[in-house]
Amino acid sequence: MLKNNSFPRYHLPTLIWGIIIFVVSSIPSDKIPNIQIFGIDKLLHIFTFFIFGIFIYRSIYFSKGTKLSFTKIATYVILIIAIVGILDELYQGLIPGRSTDFFDLVADIIGGILSTYFAKKFLTIRGEEKIR
Repeated sequence: MLKNNSFPRYHLPTLIWGIIIFVVSSIPSDKIPNIQIFGIDKLLHIFTFFIFGIFIYRSIYFSKGTKLSFTKIATYVILIIAIVGILDELYQGLIPGRSTDFFDLVADIIGGILSTYFAKKFLTIRGEEKIR
């Protein structure tokens, strides 16, 4: 592979994380540990889609030739998160014992929004945002 190939560094983690979301969503409810902590499910959705949003942001931001503004990248990230979240919830409705939950989708989108804010702050702290 070429040293300048950005796929393994920026795009592959995004793809792998998306696959992980799909695989975990495929697990029937009787195979998932039942943790009785109020709100833990929503926190897991926020965390999962926060990480996914970070990967998507990095994938777009560091794509060769891309010079998009923060607003455009954030919009793309949130749209992708929303679409994947909707598809994930619909897919879970097909899995035995699982169901769709509108508030899971809301938690997914919150994770995506938080990821864009975090990515912007992190790049600004590292000085990379000034380049754009």
